[in-house]
Amino acid sequence: MNQDKHIIDIKNAIEKRQMSFIVGAGFSRNISDHFPMWSDLLKPMAEELYGAGQYSDKTYLDIASEYVRRKGYHEAIDLYVEQHMPYLRKSQEGVYELYRNGVRIEENPDLTCHQALLAMGVKDIYTFNYDNALEMVGGVDKSDELRRKLQEDTICRNKLQERQKKYQEYYEAFCRIGTQTAESLSGDETMQTQNSFRQSDNPYSKINDYVRSLGEGFKLFDENYNNEAHDHNLLEFEKQVNLLNNNINNYERDLRKHYQLICQSYEISITENRKNIYKLHGNLRKPDTKDCFGFDGDGHKQYIITREDYDDYPHKHEAFVNLMKIALLKGSFCLVGFSGDDPNFLAWISWIKDVLDKNPDKGKRATIYFIHVGGNNISPDKLQLFKNHYITPVILKDVYAIEQEKEQMKRFLKDISPEEDLTKQYDDLWNVLRFRDSSDFSDKQKGAIDELYIVSEKIRIPSQGAFISNIHSWAVSTVYKQLKSNNSSPYLPKLAYLTAKCELKLLPQIYTNDALESLMAMIPPQEASSLRNNYELHKVRYLLLRGHNHQSIIEESTLNKGVVYDAVWAMLFHLDFSKAWNQLEEWKCNSTFDKLRREFLRALYQELDETNMTNLLNREKYACLQDYIFATEVLPLISGLWHKNQNLFHTLRENDKDFPTSQKTYKDVLNDLTNELLEPENVTSFGTRQRVYGVDAHSGKWEKSAQILYLMIELSLLPHVSSVTFFDKKKWIIVCEQLMEDYPYPCLFFSLLYGNDKTLIKKVAQMFIYTPKLRSLIPQMLEEMLNALFDERCPEGIKKAIYLAAPIFAKAVPADKWQDTFFKLFERYDWEHYNSEYDLCNQSSFMKAMMTRVKDVNIKTNVIAQCLQQTEKVDHFCNEMIIAARKGISANNRNLKKLLVALLDIADQSAHFYVLLNMYMFLPKAKLTQKLLERFDIVAKEHSLLYAVAYHSKKIPELQTKIKRELIESPDLWATGIHADGSGVSVLNDDLDVNRIQMYVHFTKDDILALYDKMLASIEQLELYYPKWEKHSYYNLIFNDWNDLINIMARFLKRNEVILSENRINYPEILTRIANIKIQYKPNSILENLLNDEYTAEAIADLVNVLEEVSPRYYLNEYAIITNKIILQDSKALNSCFKHLSWVMTKYKRYFPKRQFAPLLSAMFASYEPYFCKENAKPWNLTSAEKDVAEASLIKLAKIYESWGNSCYFGVNYLPWYSD
Repeated sequence: MNQDKHIIDIKNAIEKRQMSFIVGAGFSRNISDHFPMWSDLLKPMAEELYGAGQYSDKTYLDIASEYVRRKGYHEAIDLYVEQHMPYLRKSQEGVYELYRNGVRIEENPDLTCHQALLAMGVKDIYTFNYDNALEMVGGVDKSDELRRKLQEDTICRNKLQERQKKYQEYYEAFCRIGTQTAESLSGDETMQTQNSFRQSDNPYSKINDYVRSLGEGFKLFDENYNNEAHDHNLLEFEKQVNLLNNNINNYERDLRKHYQLICQSYEISITENRKNIYKLHGNLRKPDTKDCFGFDGDGHKQYIITREDYDDYPHKHEAFVNLMKIALLKGSFCLVGFSGDDPNFLAWISWIKDVLDKNPDKGKRATIYFIHVGGNNISPDKLQLFKNHYITPVILKDVYAIEQEKEQMKRFLKDISPEEDLTKQYDDLWNVLRFRDSSDFSDKQKGAIDELYIVSEKIRIPSQGAFISNIHSWAVSTVYKQLKSNNSSPYLPKLAYLTAKCELKLLPQIYTNDALESLMAMIPPQEASSLRNNYELHKVRYLLLRGHNHQSIIEESTLNKGVVYDAVWAMLFHLDFSKAWNQLEEWKCNSTFDKLRREFLRALYQELDETNMTNLLNREKYACLQDYIFATEVLPLISGLWHKNQNLFHTLRENDKDFPTSQKTYKDVLNDLTNELLEPENVTSFGTRQRVYGVDAHSGKWEKSAQILYLMIELSLLPHVSSVTFFDKKKWIIVCEQLMEDYPYPCLFFSLLYGNDKTLIKKVAQMFIYTPKLRSLIPQMLEEMLNALFDERCPEGIKKAIYLAAPIFAKAVPADKWQDTFFKLFERYDWEHYNSEYDLCNQSSFMKAMMTRVKDVNIKTNVIAQCLQQTEKVDHFCNEMIIAARKGISANNRNLKKLLVALLDIADQSAHFYVLLNMYMFLPKAKLTQKLLERFDIVAKEHSLLYAVAYHSKKIPELQTKIKRELIESPDLWATGIHADGSGVSVLNDDLDVNRIQMYVHFTKDDILALYDKMLASIEQLELYYPKWEKHSYYNLIFNDWNDLINIMARFLKRNEVILSENRINYPEILTRIANIKIQYKPNSILENLLNDEYTAEAIADLVNVLEEVSPRYYLNEYAIITNKIILQDSKALNSCFKHLSWVMTKYKRYFPKRQFAPLLSAMFASYEPYFCKENAKPWNLTSAEKDVAEASLIKLAKIYESWGNSCYFGVNYLPWYSD
């Protein structure tokens, strides 16, 4: 048995933060022999119960249970424990002392073992002990104090921000009174503030009263109404808020350094990213808090000690049980000072054994180590227990030639302690650089800068923190001050580079071009090759991000092999995938990390080679430990190695042994940065989302986003590759929003990697075309996307994304810029193998969307011809392409006529008839009619096709007769979906609308009465079963079907009022019943729904329905409300408001009074003009509307407005941003 190897494995697991500890009572005896084992604790109790020496046949649990039984209450044994259990206290001099029952029993106890264990920084320590040794040595009191301060400062900051908001209201009112304007402030509270000023003869005294209440540091206003006091006060607010934010950041950082005590199961929720001590059986009460009693919500006991306590534990403390089971199953554990006899522990490992025994690969789990101290051997039965339950004993007497238990434990704890932390050395060196106003650096600072430069080469990605960041800021300020003073020092360029690298930024993001030139001129010759290359690479990387002169980067890569990596990125950012692939294949990597980055980029194209992957997972090949850890974290996921070669994957986890616990991995740094972004909402595209993220230019979010982008490029960490997501899409949207104006090409490329995520791709594409600063780049970006679709090396996932994004980009680019390229793509459409009915790759959707914007008649004609040439393979995709292309095509085109006649001859599918009816003007009417009569069985299967045939049937009696017969006999007529026995409801996809057919087909009186009579049974069903289904979970889904059906019924009754009122005596009653059903289903009127914005979209849908029977003049108030919603930009259904208002006013213009609506439209145009200015346009932040939809609607409404004799910005001279 290799005990030495076990100790090395334990150390490796600790260094990788994969080891937890379970601490037993024996470990506390390393402090003092006064700490009792079970036998010592219960001996006085047993003698009291049974007499001295009369309890050898009793277990400890039996003794405890009997004690409680005789006493009659659990509190008796709880107090017994507290009277016999020692505890640590700190004297006023800061010295630890040992007490029991209020009496000091030992001074200066030996805390060496506890200090060694807690100094390792393991994340989780679990204990069944009652004593307070772990939390005292672990500094839990510091954690408690930090939490208290964090809460206090968070409350202070929030209050201060509220007071700043109130102050701003006072100031705005003060300014209005000072300039004697009559403007109103928004908001009731603000209006009250202004009124209070108007009632005062001395307005500045009011604001000064409030300024005085703010406390020291704020400046009073004088009677001159100048901005000096206001500017000062804003700076004071900013200073105080920043101070509190710094405190909060420091508290949060420090909390991660200290252990926190977890005694209640609800506290498990706060254990993430914290170091925790779990007290699983109760915690000894402090002498000064004896009023607190209970364990984990159970107020009847303080400690788990009796048999009944253990029996009740699984259901009374289920959260702790589940926590331990999963932790023991998944993690590595070290049992110290622990017998392994605890009933709860035995129950948990038995559960784990049951789970593992079902798994044929059970040997691949993490290990539980039992640390055995002393000179005795482990008993055979205990060894068998350990073997059966996958516990590895580590017998310290076989490792160390020491008899004493405590000394064995000390040696063991020393041998498993992690190596010195490189990150600490790095931070300590920065701490040396406390800059003061000086013309030069001290010798100590120079030495620190030189050492930092060396250490930084071993830390590719430094961890980020508020304190170190402040030092970096001082360093930047020092560099600029020295440059301004024309001081030249060889340490300045090195310090500037270190600051940029440590902040995860590029030099040009921090320093101006002139400053960089000056710094490069100071680089001494002996450092030129290294430091100057770093400067040049930063400049290249900055050009790469900006998207400027990417061809120059590619050209330079042929001369300077150091920029090959950036050249690959330049090609990828501009979607030239073949060139990027070729460059990757030709790249002669000098370092293992470059080989790793190359493989990450290759994963974009193909499945990675397992042999290459295995070679890249060799620790010895990496100069930087962080690089190796990154490889083991990411490469197995990208390559699929984690499931292809689980032996190798497990070996990786076993053999890494030099990873300091406090050193951040790259993923840690990335997670820290992303966690500092705003908590995102779900990703929704424009026209659906109701709230926005706060975005301010180069805000803290911008800085964090830029650092995230730096990480992605530096590490080749693609946010989504090989079906693995490394960066949450909701966080990526925030990053993209922040950076897209500055770094558009990387933002677009990384967004396209999310492939078939339609919502994200649509959102990002909309963001690009809605951003005025990017308008000049959109044509090039669209061209690059379309060209990428020709590239055989373009990854399929990116093709899917381009198919989604390109049609949105096309809205902002004139068709003549891209339609020829699009037609070439259409000619490559794979008719043989591509199933357009299931458009999983988005290709057919792309074709249809692009086709709607094509202007060239020749292209349109050729597209229609190619669709028709598919003959019997003509499908619904062909039909939709033909609909998109047919506008402007001459009906005299002989080739199209010929192709359509050929299709007519063989037509035997619904898609064929859709095409024929959509292109009826090219066909002989008689021949088309004959075909419809012959294959009416096909027509009758689909409602929409039946409506189309109805339109065609005008003046064709034979066809009309077939339609009426089909209608009256159809099971879909008036179908409610309610089962015959009322046992269920089937959701309907499409109600058969009689009214749409009656618009073109003549119904006789008998036809109408037959339809009416058949309707009555459905009305009875709705009345009968509505109460039953009203409370059903699917009611809303069902109701939408019924609502459509009720509207169809109501329109039919209205349309045929004369015949029905004369021939059916119950007609008035039926009208009333239908009205009652409508009220029952939809109690609110359209007006009421509009007044509640949650139902605006529903109200608009109802308006569409009623307009089929009545004119808009009966709903002018409702349309005035919709118009005002648009003006105020305040509706979750803003998109629907735009579309409906522009449609209804265009179609029914004569019903809208000029006197009422001209002023409303004028206000609307004024409200939206800032968003569409050609210069300095306002950013589009109206997330519940699509900007292109808004523009199209405004243009339509402007035509109506100008027809009334007015003029407006969106009128005849307006040049649209987006094509129609």
